[in-house]
Amino acid sequence: MRTRFWSIVCVTAFALPDVDGLFQRQLQEMDRKKREEMLHQTQRLLHERVVFAPIWENGFIRASGPRVEESGLTLIPAFPYSGPLEDVRLKKDGAAR
Repeated sequence: MRTRFWSIVCVTAFALPDVDGLFQRQLQEMDRKKREEMLHQTQRLLHERVVFAPIWENGFIRASGPRVEESGLTLIPAFPYSGPLEDVRLKKDGAAR
């Protein structure tokens, strides 16, 4: 058995042999109190060894071309995107095609 952690975007699997062994032993344990303690121990071990590696990459897709009357890239301070999109206007004369 491998310990698996699921998230919305990926599945990561890595081996924790002592946790896996403890989990398997609790499956065989008939004494409710011992089994409960084994599960609590499993939770403690997983809590101590939690792995969190955030991967963050903003795909700031921005564009402005010669047909745009006013670029929206700096209209909203500290806003990384072009906006407000409803205010984007093209040049009327059709220049720079």
